[in-house]
Amino acid sequence: MESPMAPNREVQLKTEVLQCRAAEVHADSSATVPARSRSHSHDLVQASLDLDTLSFDSADSLREQVRQVHQRLDEVQKEVLKSKGKVGESLKGGSPFTPEIQDKPLPTNFRLPALELFDGSCDLAEHVTTFHAQMALYNTSNALMCRAFPTNLRGPARTWYCRLKPASISLFDLLAKEFELNFLASTRPKSTAASLLGLAQGNDESLA
Repeated sequence: MESPMAPNREVQLKTEVLQCRAAEVHADSSATVPARSRSHSHDLVQASLDLDTLSFDSADSLREQVRQVHQRLDEVQKEVLKSKGKVGESLKGGSPFTPEIQDKPLPTNFRLPALELFDGSCDLAEHVTTFHAQMALYNTSNALMCRAFPTNLRGPARTWYCRLKPASISLFDLLAKEFELNFLASTRPKSTAASLLGLAQGNDESLA
């Protein structure tokens, strides 16, 4: 006679087998997920490190640009002091700019305009216009225009700047006016209708 407990025992065994299989599947899943999680975490960490490296490089580049700008400005200021026989005094003492101009901090993203240095031999109006156009890219202030302008001068033009009266320039327009008055002879004369009508072609001149 079959024991009445046999069916229950069979059900119990099947249940235990299913539970064991479920446990194995769960273990496999648990082993896979952390691995993927670790891989994803590693990617995030690597990306973060790359961004940090990029940020450091950008910051170093900006610092180098600012350092170069200050170096150029200091060189110009030392020439001013040397021309006045005041090399041992404060850099601000012999500046032709007022303290409001001289003490204005430079923007961190500012770069000096890449212009041909003016020495008095080329057209001064063209030089001033080109300088304005280059500086307009930075939405520049009056103070920055004043301080950047002398870095594009050399020779007689730099000598003229060095001889300006200390603390006499408070506006770029004033600096440009003094500059134009001093180098007016180097400005190309503008052609007028009368002057064009007065032109005559020589016998030995071509139309080109």
